Amino acid sequence: LAARISQVKLSCFFSLYHIFVERLWRTVKYEHVYLHEFQTVAEVKAGLDTYFRFYNHERLHQSLDYHTPAQVYWAGLNQSDETPFYQPASILIL
Repeated sequence: LAARISQVKLSCFFSLYHIFVERLWRTVKYEHVYLHEFQTVAEVKAGLDTYFRFYNHERLHQSLDYHTPAQVYWAGLNQSDETPFYQPASILIL
């Protein structure tokens, strides 16, 4: 029974995780991939590297109260409170 409960918890976690991954790749495709004509795999790799640097360090995210993921990550490392993750004021997680 404990193994089944653990399995259910994991499947719920991965289902939620999957939503975020799908949304990320949708953003990558519409903001970068579909706008460029890549000729080689090396161009794709370089382009995605450039895009993810932009995505993490320059692009403001509405879900992060218009901060970048890098700002949120580094601010979280410097926090001394008990909150292990960033929680925007507009989202309440109980």
